[in-house]
Amino acid sequence: MDDGGEVFTNLDACTVDTYSKQGNRFFAGIDLGRQEDFTVCTIMNDRDEVVDIYRVNQKPWNVIVDELVAFINKYNAIA
Repeated sequence: MDDGGEVFTNLDACTVDTYSKQGNRFFAGIDLGRQEDFTVCTIMNDRDEVVDIYRVNQKPWNVIVDELVAFINKYNAIA
């Protein structure tokens, strides 16, 4: 990033090509943002595989929270 505010350094690209819905337990990692930054929630299974990703910005907090709750509840995930 031009402003030097990056969280992860020495990382050229990070992409997820496929999702796996297998596993017995699911975990949610949440990073909140609203205007210029994004709110992101990543669901992973107990095999350390990415299952699903929620990403949104420029919505009111009440909408973001409601969508996050519904998203996490789909997987009965541990946040």
